[in-house]
Amino acid sequence: MAKQFYPPAAGSVLYLPGYPPGESTIYDKSLQAEAGTPNNGAITGAVWTRLPSGLCGLDFDGIDDHILLTAKAVPTYLTVHLWIYPTALDDRTAIGHDWSGAGYDIIFILADAGKLTFRALSVDCTSLTTLTINTWWCIDVTLDGANRILYLNGVADKTTAAAGSFPADVRAFRIGQTGSGFYSFKGRIGLVKEISGALTATQITDVFNQERHLF
Repeated sequence: MAKQFYPPAAGSVLYLPGYPPGESTIYDKSLQAEAGTPNNGAITGAVWTRLPSGLCGLDFDGIDDHILLTAKAVPTYLTVHLWIYPTALDDRTAIGHDWSGAGYDIIFILADAGKLTFRALSVDCTSLTTLTINTWWCIDVTLDGANRILYLNGVADKTTAAAGSFPADVRAFRIGQTGSGFYSFKGRIGLVKEISGALTATQITDVFNQERHLF
């Protein structure tokens, strides 16, 4: 099963391929983890699920299920990647860093209109495409100091111009809720990655094409 996964990307600070599954911890396989500082996640409530491809992800109940990762520094510029299978669309959060009180948040909110919002440094980038339930979606977002770009299924969907970079501080990081524990996601989440630096559009398309057969 492990051979299905591509090696962690250069600059990866978080990579959760769901291997090995079935435990109360999801293990970080990023390059940062290989260097001796893993950011493993403690699973609360979410249930392991295996796809026909053999890939394992986690199913969240939309009430209080979540994964809590060790508090970690946020890269100055970054790419966040994950696959989601929403079964409800009413203000659900797929992933969130805690808000520090100074607007330094990274939050994905799936609103009841089916639009996905990437919020970074208190600036929103909301999808033009309407997401549907009971479908796997590949989500990528980048922040490069000038723009926030939201990609759906390997294609840039919305760009919001806004300057800014994350400070070198440390914060809580949750999957399935905001960093402070609200707006619980309902559905499945898999292959979460966080990479230091903004990937190019070509790199993001390549990753989507590498992984799409798993979903």
